Amino acid sequence: MSSFGISNYNKLRALLKHMKGMDDARGVNIIPLLDILSGKIVKAFGHSSFYPQLLEVFGRLDLLVPTQVITELAIYRNILLIIALNAEYERINSKGGFLKTDGNRVELHKREITEDMLHIISPENKARLENLCSSLNIDPSGYMQPDLSDDITSCLTEFCLGSLKDTVTKTTDCVIMIQDLDGELYVLLIERAFGPHRKAYAFPGGFVDIKNGVEETFVEAGNRELGEEISGAENLYDTTYFQKRNVSLQVFTGMTWDARHQFGLHGTQNGGVGVLIQILRPLPDEWLNDC
Repeated sequence: MSSFGISNYNKLRALLKHMKGMDDARGVNIIPLLDILSGKIVKAFGHSSFYPQLLEVFGRLDLLVPTQVITELAIYRNILLIIALNAEYERINSKGGFLKTDGNRVELHKREITEDMLHIISPENKARLENLCSSLNIDPSGYMQPDLSDDITSCLTEFCLGSLKDTVTKTTDCVIMIQDLDGELYVLLIERAFGPHRKAYAFPGGFVDIKNGVEETFVEAGNRELGEEISGAENLYDTTYFQKRNVSLQVFTGMTWDARHQFGLHGTQNGGVGVLIQILRPLPDEWLNDC
């Protein structure tokens, strides 16, 4: 913790008393970014690739390399999950396919394991990542030696298996990053209510909707998802102590690392909104009384 201090971090977290997770979020927390970049907190389900865009705005280029390593580790873990699910799909198909609640059976299509994916989990690349983690004091165990049992169970539900999409899926994230008086960074994250990676942290986010024939922009969808998943986030917009600005996040297109059957076969297009919040002055002591 920086000279901003533990007490000030607790004052910031006191705002959590006024926030509540809703919909797909079972909880809300404010996490030091360094806890994610050190591997202390595993964040495998989410787009860590959005962090560099915000780090550049905040001038924290020193964190770009560990951010890239964490992004690679998350992909590594998700490939392990995809391979494990392929084995489950083969087992289910051998019994006639996935039985839906309407009585129909669906054949499950195994994900292609590409040369790029095989390279990522190869012994050579694993050794490279382990060496990088050692030099950067990152704990990779939550990514490279994960317990996938709950993720596999979560991905074998009708929601994930029963309605195969035949087009690219568009998703959005709302990335709220907070900078304290010493330049240290924190992120507002939800705790996922559903798998994969149930009970772990992720950005508020979801799918881009189409209403009355008009598709939302990624920014519109990101702000909507924030309101649907976190009540009370507006407490971080108090201009007495905080300065807020929005940044449109770059869109990523391509094969998704989302292991869920109905979203993974045709790839995703993912964009979002970054909410940058800077603390302007020391937070009041009375906030601690709210804890």
